[in-house]
This record gives sequence, structure tokens and C-alpha cells, in this order.
Amino acid sequence: MTANVIVFIIVFVLAIAFFAYSCYRRFGLVLKGKPDNRFNAFFKRFWNMLFYAFGQRRVIKKPFGINHFVLFWAFMVLLISNTEFLLNGLAPALSFSNLPDGAYFTLACIFDIVSVLALLSVIMAVIRRFSFPPPYTEAKSRDAFIILSMVAVLMIAFFGMNASEIAAGTERAAAYMPISNFGAWMIPSGAGGLDTAARVFWWIHAIVLLSFLNYLPYSKHMHVLTSIFNCFFMSLEKVKTQSREEFKKENTFGVGQVEQFTWKGLFDSYSCTECGRCSDACPATFTEKSLQPRLLIHDIKMNLLKNSAKNGSKNLPLIGGGGEGSISEEVLWECTTCGACMEVCPVFIEHVPRIVEMRRHLVETKAKFPDELLTLFENMEQRSNPWGIAPAERIKWAADIEVKPFEAGKTDYLFYVGCAGAFDARNRHTTLSVAKILDKSGVSWGTLGRDEMCCGDSLRRLG
Repeated sequence: MTANVIVFIIVFVLAIAFFAYSCYRRFGLVLKGKPDNRFNAFFKRFWNMLFYAFGQRRVIKKPFGINHFVLFWAFMVLLISNTEFLLNGLAPALSFSNLPDGAYFTLACIFDIVSVLALLSVIMAVIRRFSFPPPYTEAKSRDAFIILSMVAVLMIAFFGMNASEIAAGTERAAAYMPISNFGAWMIPSGAGGLDTAARVFWWIHAIVLLSFLNYLPYSKHMHVLTSIFNCFFMSLEKVKTQSREEFKKENTFGVGQVEQFTWKGLFDSYSCTECGRCSDACPATFTEKSLQPRLLIHDIKMNLLKNSAKNGSKNLPLIGGGGEGSISEEVLWECTTCGACMEVCPVFIEHVPRIVEMRRHLVETKAKFPDELLTLFENMEQRSNPWGIAPAERIKWAADIEVKPFEAGKTDYLFYVGCAGAFDARNRHTTLSVAKILDKSGVSWGTLGRDEMCCGDSLRRLG
């Protein structure tokens, strides 16, 4: 065993041990969340993961998503190459070069072409950030450039290592590696130290690769480790923005501390790619309000990390604390719960349920809500409609037609009119038209009349 192999084994073991420790700490925090069954219907979930994560279906809906698609699949292919690279460093006998010529030449060609595609994607990403950046300032963050720089150095070191070996005449797949071959062509004939150059590039590639791996859990690019799995854990039905509550003694209502989210809610915060698509689709963000769904998810993650820090500081409030890692009450009340953010998220983060859960904490536990809602809540409590109109008015829409009361066992269908259908002038016309259609169709139907009450949807959305 050579000294080079011994040194690499030590470096590799230390790097992998630190990476495992980092993942243990980060993902151990997710387990603090409440239970949420996201392991049912395994094969359906697996298909969703293939379709949305590996197929990048939502990513490529935006023009620049093509660049991410190329970079993603370049990483998938180079994962094979880099795995072989690490194993070869640990045991030089483990190498693709031991394969038959046909297989080895094919792999060498694929890795060479895919590496240059990855490098071009990185260059495009840098150009975009300077020339036509996404509509948020973090596009030029240090974190983003560190990751892009690491990827670029990995690719350059890969080409440098192969070009040096080709120039030295030790790479038998040289004719099938066009980019590396071009690099070798640029090296002056008869140049010395090619073996040393190849070894230097090899070590650069190894150190940057292991550094990249260990940087991921501490950067916004943690989504590299989590987003694929988050697509597996996506809701198989339309996301329930207002989950059912059970009012029992000693129950807690809503979420006032980050550990009160489900584990999926916490895992969402790790999976955010910070692409900003949710904020671009948000009507509150579009009208220049404080709410940005992207930042809200980021603050949930930072609150989880800061409150679990080893310095013993565990008093950063989730709501109303100010600064990074705390969400202002104003932000929570600016959400319309339309769900546009969830419709465009490429990794299926569930923003709206998190907002509603925090609203519930404010309303049901703290009795804190905007003054404008006091009248609404009183109207709903006293007259079972948002406008405080007398319940007797609920059936006025049917003044010109005969409407029978619903009788269980006798009437086939209950026509639930709702507050808007009963009280709003424009909606009354629609309600009346539906009733006439039902009559013409010969359908047995009835209403609850004055006994009908509000469905409560507005109240539930407001916490």
C-alpha cells in the first residue's frame, strides 16, 4: 500500500465521519416533529419521485429550468464516476479501466461529455446571476457562488487529471475523451512532470469533492440531499390546508414552537431549493407585501437550527421575534391561502398548512388577530355568516320559487347553498339558476332553509 493511498484513506475516513455526523445532527432534528404517515402507497410514491424529482417536471416549466435539468442529470451520471474515483483512491485495483475496452471506452466518453455539460451549466448559472438574476437579492449570495465554484473546480480538475494522463500516454481511452484530449493537445509536447500534474489534479478533485459533500448540510444546497425524498413524501391528495382539529382538554392548538410541526413540515424546510418560484406566484409578494413564501420556509429552518444549537440558546420564538428564524405576525396574516405557492413548488413544499397552523396558535391559544377580524368572528358566532345578516334572510333567494326542506330518507339530494349563495346579490342569481336546473331535471332535492349554517371555511383559513 503506497503512502498516497494511506493518506487518502485517512482523509476519506475523516471526511465521511464528519459528513455522517453532520447528517445525524441535521436530520435528527426532523424527528422532533409530530408523526405524519408519508410511507403509505409505496409504489405510487416511488413513481411520483421518478416523475417529478428525476424527471424534473416542474423545474423545466420555467425556461432556465432546462439549465438545472442538465446540471441535475450531469450530477446523476457523474455520481457513478465520482464513486469509482473514491473507491479507486481507497483500492487502486477498483477501476473502470479494468473493464473490457468497449465498456470502458463508452464510460470514458460519457463522463467526458457530461463533465463539460456540467461546467457549461455552471457558467450559465453564474452569467444569469450577474446579467438577469432572479427577483431576489440572495441570487448573488456567497453560498451560491461557493457551490458553483466547487462544481467548476471539480470539472476542471477532472479534465486536468485526464489531459495529463493522455499527454503522458497512460490513458488508453484517449481517443474517446474529446474534451480531455483537447486539453492534452494544449500541453506542449515533451513537457515534463505530467505524472506529478495528474497527481496534483487528482488530489484537487478528491479534496474539493469531499469538501463539497461536507458543505452541503450547512448550506442552502442541503436540498441536494433531501429534495428527491421530499418528492417521495409529497401528498397523494390535494393538500389539506386546514387539517381537522380535536378539541380536548390539555390539547395544544396550532403551532407556536417549531417542534410542533409534523416531521414532514420540518423536512420541507430542508428541501427548499430557494428558487423563488413560490414568491413569484404569491399574490401577496406580487403586491409588495411582507410575505414571501420562500423566506417563510427559510425562517422555519433557521428557527429549528438556531434553537437546537449547542450554546444553550433555545428561546428564539417562531412567531414575532424579529430577524432571521422568526416569522412576523404580519406575514402570517397576509397570506390568502390560495395555494399558488404549492402549485409551482418543484419539490412539493406545503407552505399554506404551515401558515394556517401558526395562525391557529395566535387565534386559539393567544387570542391575537388583526382588529379587522373581530367583527367577522362575532358575526360568525352570533349569526353564522360573515356579514352579520339576520338568519331569516338566508332563504330570501328562493322567494319566487318553491323550495322543499330536506328530509333524510325522503329527499335524494341536499342543496347546500352557503353564505355567499344565500346573501350575496350576484351569487343569488347563480343559486336560483341551479335550483331551476334541478327542478327541470326532475331531481329530488331540498335545502336546510333557516337552519343552514356557515360552512366555516373562512374561519378555518383564519386560524
